[in-house]
Amino acid sequence: MRRDYIFLGIIIALCFVIVFLLRAEFSASSQKTVPQTIPTVLTVPVQKIRLQPILFQKEYIGTVIPIHSVQIRPFISGFIDRVFVKGGEKVKAGDQLFILQQASYKAARETALANVMKAKADLKNAQTYLDRIKKTKSSAISKTELDNARTQYLSAMAAFKSAEAGLKSASVNYDYTVIKSPIGGVIGNVSVTKGDYVSPEGSPLVDLVQYNPIRVSFSVPNKDYLENMAKNKGSLWHDFQVKLILGDGSVYPFSGEHLFMNNQVSSETSSVILYADFKNPRRQLLPNAYVTVVLEKKIPLGVLIDQNLVSFEPDGTFVYLIKNGIIAKQKVVVSQSIGHQFYISNGLENDDLVISEPVSQQMIGHPAQGQIQTAL
Repeated sequence: MRRDYIFLGIIIALCFVIVFLLRAEFSASSQKTVPQTIPTVLTVPVQKIRLQPILFQKEYIGTVIPIHSVQIRPFISGFIDRVFVKGGEKVKAGDQLFILQQASYKAARETALANVMKAKADLKNAQTYLDRIKKTKSSAISKTELDNARTQYLSAMAAFKSAEAGLKSASVNYDYTVIKSPIGGVIGNVSVTKGDYVSPEGSPLVDLVQYNPIRVSFSVPNKDYLENMAKNKGSLWHDFQVKLILGDGSVYPFSGEHLFMNNQVSSETSSVILYADFKNPRRQLLPNAYVTVVLEKKIPLGVLIDQNLVSFEPDGTFVYLIKNGIIAKQKVVVSQSIGHQFYISNGLENDDLVISEPVSQQMIGHPAQGQIQTAL
């Protein structure tokens, strides 16, 4: 009897095990038959392109230099007789600055004039004598007399020419006693006074600097120069304005009128020197002053995007966007960098949706919708 109970217990236990295994298998098979749901349209974060005004600016340190600067020196030696200018005075080209004592130079000019008059008279006599000899019958004069007459005439002609040259030289020296301004500008410190002896080998009488217009020079790294020339097809900063910021932080009211560059790159700094000329009617720009040079270009409407949205690949520069409801790879042209953004000159249009997260190659061509994060 006891054995029967044991056998019955074993049978009941086996039944429970079989029922448990059947339920587990049924649950697993039911889970396998439920299909997994895969989204047919991806939702990705995007930035919406908005056309906007763009301002490019590059800043460099510049130095103000005069276009024309002259050290006034005398052409001849002598004593200062009159001084017409004071330090800081503005003069025009041709204005009188100084006069040297003229008496000796005036006397030399008058002597030279007298020499010309005497030489002219001697030439006239020699000409008259030669003409008379030529008119005389050949039987009445010898060949020697004719040759002598010709020689006297040629000597008189040479003396006359020499006297004329002496007069021109004496006149030039006399004119040099009046020292005039070769250019318009502003006089520097005037240290000479009446009675001072001056000569061409001595110190300059005064410095004369042209202030209007004036020039600013600034160094541009060779990298910037090459990028500019490549993007502007060889034109030097095409459509850029040259502006200045003065030492007090104010913006100079005039833009540069002429921009040109030196003809070589500095081997020491690997930079090229550029020059720009500016109007300077109020003498705000003084030689040797430092200024900030701003190269500025305005684009009425353009596209700016964050630099991390641009992919630089061996076959070009690309962005990923949603185009016609699918993920697409779009080639773009990057023209300039502005802070943390790029100016895209070609490849993007207003309202384009640029994807702002990494995109795998498998995602290209997949349907997608954009979730706008930031409007550009």
